[in-house]
Amino acid sequence: MDINVLSVDDLTDDDLKRLMDKYHEKQTRYELKMNEATERNQKIINLIYQEQARRLINKNVQMFRESRMDTTLY
Repeated sequence: MDINVLSVDDLTDDDLKRLMDKYHEKQTRYELKMNEATERNQKIINLIYQEQARRLINKNVQMFRESRMDTTLY
């Protein structure tokens, strides 16, 4: 069934029902793809946060070690 959506006033009740079902299915597929993309993006964002936190921790640990290892004699 290839129906021009702009001319729905000429459709039968059965045609309208099939058209509605078709677009509900399309919407469901679209939402599924968007959910998958959203999940994927969220995982990437979380990996970036984890890496930033790891680097910050390592930097602070290194600074702490260097400050504790002051070997200058007074």
